[in-house]
Amino acid sequence: MLHNRLSAHRWRKSSYSGDQNPSCLEWQHTPDGSIAIRDSKTPSRGGFLFRREAWSAFVIALQSESAEASKLRSEQEARR
Repeated sequence: MLHNRLSAHRWRKSSYSGDQNPSCLEWQHTPDGSIAIRDSKTPSRGGFLFRREAWSAFVIALQSESAEASKLRSEQEARR
């Protein structure tokens, strides 16, 4: 969990969230280069801290999974 020391830094929210959707994750780069993630609905509860390398690997895996899912959907639609 994160310490409240990070609350003074600028947290960012996905542009997909918009102002009307409070259910999202917020993130920030920490002074040591790590990535901090927290729930925007309960920022006082802290969050999780990831080394930059671990976060990059996670994002790459998500992008790969998303691309594969999109490919499978296209193949299924083509069979219809």
